[in-house]
Amino acid sequence: MRYVEVLDAAEQAAFKDMTLGCVDDEIRLCRLRIARLLRAEREADGEPELEEVTLRDVADGVAAKRDEKFKRQDYAGEIYRLVGRIESLEKTRLDLLAQAAEQGEMEPIGEIVIREV
Repeated sequence: MRYVEVLDAAEQAAFKDMTLGCVDDEIRLCRLRIARLLRAEREADGEPELEEVTLRDVADGVAAKRDEKFKRQDYAGEIYRLVGRIESLEKTRLDLLAQAAEQGEMEPIGEIVIREV
């Protein structure tokens, strides 16, 4: 089975136009997602968040017409997962740059600085 077989029409059009081999864009996207998670984590302030609402058609006083389910989001887990993904993408990026330098397609890499935040 091919992935495109399960996509709707809009996704199929986007699928055909997607650029491949651009690791830098994937790294940027992961960093944006981390920023979104950090913002959402700050806004949640450690409190459970509304996950699901169930509405029932019941007579007054018999049962609740609306049930709400709350859940604490695992922001730290998601952030750690994305940091691991960035690490993998950065390694891939360095491998591609080194390979391009070996093939004479670009200047050799001089110095790599890793900054811990």
